[in-house]
Amino acid sequence: PHIKTLISFLGFTLIGVNPVSTNPISGGMPNFQRWRVSADPGGFAPVAQFGSLRKKSYDVLGIWDRPGIEVISSQVTSLMQQTENSPSILLFFPYLTPARRDLLLATTDKGGLPILVIDEPVLFHLAREHDTRLRPMFNTTLPYSAVKPYFPAAAGLVPPEVFKGRHKLVRDLIDPFGPAIVYGGRQLGKSALLRQVERETDHPDNGQLVIYEDIRLIGDRASGKPYQTEFRDRLAQALVNKKFPELQRASMDLDKLLNHITQQVREKKIRLLLLLDEADHFLDADAERNFIIITKLKNAMDQTGRQFKIVLAGLHNVQRFQRIANQPLAHLGQPIEIGPLEPEAARQLLVDPLHAIGFRFGTNPENEDTSL
Repeated sequence: PHIKTLISFLGFTLIGVNPVSTNPISGGMPNFQRWRVSADPGGFAPVAQFGSLRKKSYDVLGIWDRPGIEVISSQVTSLMQQTENSPSILLFFPYLTPARRDLLLATTDKGGLPILVIDEPVLFHLAREHDTRLRPMFNTTLPYSAVKPYFPAAAGLVPPEVFKGRHKLVRDLIDPFGPAIVYGGRQLGKSALLRQVERETDHPDNGQLVIYEDIRLIGDRASGKPYQTEFRDRLAQALVNKKFPELQRASMDLDKLLNHITQQVREKKIRLLLLLDEADHFLDADAERNFIIITKLKNAMDQTGRQFKIVLAGLHNVQRFQRIANQPLAHLGQPIEIGPLEPEAARQLLVDPLHAIGFRFGTNPENEDTSL
């Protein structure tokens, strides 16, 4: 019960009837205890490692009786091995001297384990807070956590903590009557934009379904597969994975599949958003057949009052189809061009994550401008 009180004191919202479970460390010592805690940071975590990537589940390690730093490092190393370097919270019930804190940071940084250290001075500091304590808790502990807030290899899977700007574009794509085509150069954030739309809209319990599919190989001549069959198979499997109502996948061609989508969306008041990323080859192949699939998708959108909606994303090739007369893409709204981030969003992407882990740019705005 005390660990629940402490986690709540920090500002987390505990989840479920039994949010805390004891998970002993293999080979652990008597003055160490490990818990798994189900808790929600409520959007206050400034870095993904202690926010969205935790999926509301935290490893917590408790230490008391002032063990030596070598013993602490040994137990932290065991925790790292057993949790596959999952970012963790360390409750150190005495206090860590600055020298010990630096030694612990060196251990966790070398092992690649982001860990928040909360000792008595941190708790006393947070006791002065009358508003939520999570924000000052993160501000106090993250600089000693060995967290790396950026994700250069994430491609489109950018965590929401580092998705900056473009919120109006997200709303436009969610809007049933908003634009349905996204285009722009590589590495400018098209996939990240679609993933953010998925995060904000996909709520199956409320009848809002989002399917994201990377279809870069559909229509590619090198694949040697008929693009119509491959598209139908990918769509059907995605609907199965999403548990779309009353779907009999094996017996449906594309026409029957779209008819089923239309019927279920209308009868069950479902919203279905189909995000098709890397659609260049697919559109090239469909253009050669007078946009037969796009026409069917557009018809399904119209029949549901756009409660079923597609969004197509790709390179500038996607936008050029807009100039072709008498084709369905012209009726999908004004395309969205994705370019570099706006200056303020770029500044936030630079400053906010680094600020969270303790870096400061000083009072001269030119320091930020030079970095940008």
